[in-house]
Amino acid sequence: MEKWARLNFQPCLPIGKGGTRITGCDEHIALSLKAACEGAVLLKNENNLLPLAKDTRIAIFGKAQFDFVKGGGGSGDVSCAYVTNIYDGIKRCAPQAELFEELSSFYREYVKEELKKEPVGIYKEMGCTCRERGTIDEPQLDENLIKRAAQFSDTAIITISRFSGEGWDHTFKEGDNYFYLSPNEKAMVNSVCKNFSKVLVVLNVGAVTDVTWFSDNPDIGAALQIWQNGMEGGFAAAKMIFGDAYPAGRLVDTFARRLEDYPSSDGFEESREYVKYREDIFVGYRYFETIPEADKTVVYPFGYGLNYTRFCISDTKISVADKKISVTATVTNIGEKSGKEVVQIYFSAPKGSITKPKKQLAAFFKTPQLEKGEKFTGTAAFDIADMALYDDTGAIQKSAYVLEKGDYVFYVGENVRDCEKQDFVYKVSENTVVKQLTQLCPPRTLDKRMK
Repeated sequence: MEKWARLNFQPCLPIGKGGTRITGCDEHIALSLKAACEGAVLLKNENNLLPLAKDTRIAIFGKAQFDFVKGGGGSGDVSCAYVTNIYDGIKRCAPQAELFEELSSFYREYVKEELKKEPVGIYKEMGCTCRERGTIDEPQLDENLIKRAAQFSDTAIITISRFSGEGWDHTFKEGDNYFYLSPNEKAMVNSVCKNFSKVLVVLNVGAVTDVTWFSDNPDIGAALQIWQNGMEGGFAAAKMIFGDAYPAGRLVDTFARRLEDYPSSDGFEESREYVKYREDIFVGYRYFETIPEADKTVVYPFGYGLNYTRFCISDTKISVADKKISVTATVTNIGEKSGKEVVQIYFSAPKGSITKPKKQLAAFFKTPQLEKGEKFTGTAAFDIADMALYDDTGAIQKSAYVLEKGDYVFYVGENVRDCEKQDFVYKVSENTVVKQLTQLCPPRTLDKRMK
């Protein structure tokens, strides 16, 4: 039975009417495109640089326009019929846009030849026999080519890509350029900023990277984080660049200034055999929003994401029924373009005896597409028991999830930073064990633990 099930439900086998497949059918390709736009995050958009007009003249910089990464490697890889890169996506979305073809041709040929070569650095150490997309370095550019591009257009798109894969932990070593830009990437960015008045960035990366090179740079007007966004990823990026779609995602990580600002980076390179999990519960925003001074290192907070329009969140109401807390809010599009907003609900638990973060995400909802002036009232609900915290030390009840007595307060807004404290307070009169568990495989040699 198991063999039958595996053979008959492989992604490449036709299983439906007209040869429809589990993956690769028209419906799933359309879903992939939609997900790519829903998950993209607009990090910066000064003076409404985005979206661009479809007849814009553009010079596309960066090997990532062809060295496009659809997704992770190893078990994260998915076989698909085709992959649309950023260059092809722009040509498909805006055929009337004029691209500086001499520049793109240079990158096309460079990527083609580089992918034939043997891997270097960490990729060679991992035993790879060929280069993966997103691992080749940025080429050096001829200054004369840059000047000809600048004569052609005042608008430049900088593309950056990174590969991610199972067992491919990155390091601080020179040449392992994942978090920070490589020397050639820095040189390319500097040259573009000197020669173009309108510069936007497209980040085809799967994890947190350095963002200070564009967040702090007044010469770069916009930045779009598209992640590693699938077979239609380049087309999705183009649709957002030209306003046929809009980035509707929010950050699920905190983007800090330096790699060293993340507590997990301390000792990460100590061994390939283990990682000392010293940060305890203080991972991501739980660290940056709780530990003193850590908030000062944040560039883009958890839940952050801009729109092509502006929204107002109002008429927030919180109620309790059937052991659930429900939060209702009205969202109004007060800008000029259409878009979607994500309303986020956070709570703060009483200080108590169990170590806990300052704020925790409880729930959220995303609005449908709202046109100028349109309103939407949405509701997000969560179990009261979801606010319980795990007590692994026995401060109240060992190996149990516990709701500590005291006042639970709530915040509603656009991200973990831009949210307003609500008047509603949920009171717990006594410590309550929500779920009793049994301790298995407790750490025995951990030298430090953040509290």
